[in-house]
Amino acid sequence: MLGTSVARFKGVTEPVSTATPTAAELRLTRTLEECLHANNLYPSREEQRQRLNVLGALNAVVVEWVRRVALAQRLSEDVVEEHGARIFTFGSYRLGVNGPGADVDTLCVVPRFVERNRYFFGLPDEQGSRAPTQVVLADMLRQDDRTEELVTVESAYVPVIKIRFMGVDMDLLCAPIALMKIPKNFNILDDAVLRNVDDATQRSLNGVRVTDSILELVPDVDTFRTTLRCIKFWAKRRGIYSNVLGYLGGVAWAMLVARVCQLYPNATAAVVLSAFFRLYSQWQWPKPVKLCPIIRHQHAGLRQLKVWDPTDPRDRRHLMPIITPAYPSMNSTYNVTHSTLRIMMEEFARGQQICADVLAAAGSDGTGVSPRDWERLLEPSDFFARYKHYLQIEITAGNMDDLKKWRGHVESRLRLLVQRLEVLPPVSVHPWPEADERGTSVFFYFGLRLETDKIAREEGTKRARIDLNSPVESWLSTPDPRDTRSVPVLHWPERTPDMLVHVTPLKRAQLPESLRVQRKRPAETDPSAAAAPAALQVVTKKSRSTPDGASASLLRAPTET
Repeated sequence: MLGTSVARFKGVTEPVSTATPTAAELRLTRTLEECLHANNLYPSREEQRQRLNVLGALNAVVVEWVRRVALAQRLSEDVVEEHGARIFTFGSYRLGVNGPGADVDTLCVVPRFVERNRYFFGLPDEQGSRAPTQVVLADMLRQDDRTEELVTVESAYVPVIKIRFMGVDMDLLCAPIALMKIPKNFNILDDAVLRNVDDATQRSLNGVRVTDSILELVPDVDTFRTTLRCIKFWAKRRGIYSNVLGYLGGVAWAMLVARVCQLYPNATAAVVLSAFFRLYSQWQWPKPVKLCPIIRHQHAGLRQLKVWDPTDPRDRRHLMPIITPAYPSMNSTYNVTHSTLRIMMEEFARGQQICADVLAAAGSDGTGVSPRDWERLLEPSDFFARYKHYLQIEITAGNMDDLKKWRGHVESRLRLLVQRLEVLPPVSVHPWPEADERGTSVFFYFGLRLETDKIAREEGTKRARIDLNSPVESWLSTPDPRDTRSVPVLHWPERTPDMLVHVTPLKRAQLPESLRVQRKRPAETDPSAAAAPAALQVVTKKSRSTPDGASASLLRAPTET
């Protein structure tokens, strides 16, 4: 069950302010909402109705699927109709902040006799036997005329079917729970649903449980949604929206916003937005952000699940803990690195200053601000004009299907490259989460801030040397030191000889023309881009051979300033 400190407020502390909105604050929020609408962040009513129709149609397919599985297992006809299934949404759609064209995260909760591998994906059992296609959900959906695309990802951390159904992209998860039938009054927030489930089912249920818990723990859902919609758009524009690359994903941003809503339960969205930046620009990480007390009890008959614990050496290493509110409480941001935390703190400070300027310009009646004034907060990042040096990571494959799989593997390990680079004392790393796709290649870019003067002084030379080759080689060929079970980039079992990674240092002038933006002079944003007496030489190797003989380029010919 959800926890709150006391009945009269939501959260782990008393609110900072319970003041009701002034006329100026209401006016400010209207201008903020107009700005969000002008940026096309709201789906149309027609699109919302279409999503409801799609979910209804999908629910009918899932109910029929469970009925067929029950009959295949020779359950009586009378009993079959009672088993049922439930469809739940989670993520941005459930939170009510999805934009036009956004996908819908969906969970199927089914009785225990519906085995995920056998009946959801159609995988063979230990004897190599497969279930008939008419009782496999993936096959039923493939044969449905309303299905446009379908990909199964059975080996993912959270096993999923990715599908485009009736024109809507969906991620479909499956959670068989320890019940013979799913009752109509089924409560997914009851911890008892976790009894006797496997780890994949627990993680699948967790998406819905966390999303629903957040909605229960915010004092005003409309204010929360308006603020979160703005924060998500801001984070994407500023290049800090990516759980994989070490920034924050949607759930983490939602929890940060929800906590501010708890502290200002009666405030308007404009006030909550300003408080958001003021609070987190000063937050003393790794102090955790929590929406409710961490629950450590053991439900009767429920195995004790691992919860986040700051006294645990592994959890104590987390740099920016944001703790999920549903049992078992976990840190949603364990991927954050020193580099990405520094960048996010810089963006919080920028947001705080802009919001302060907007509020100051509003005047006592709020008439001094228009929707255009909020646009400064939402300006795109000048990442490709900010640095003099960049690192280009090119991911290539022989065809688009292979590229999709290979990209997923490499992208999931890019944060480990960030960690290896940031231990070089004179180098600051800024990973950019948006990929540049060109044919059967995908490119990622890291900005590098290099303290050339410091390096030259320490070496007593005019030419500073930085060896980027060692961290890149380590990233390509050795496991994550914190998880020796992880697979190094080039040792992925599914890798083919034409799946390659090329890592190349570039000057800003060498970036593709499509990426270069001239928002500011480089010297104004990156101290290393100013004229410096010391020249820089990036020490590299041209290539190395992988164990299977394929060539994977590391860092190409030396670059000098």
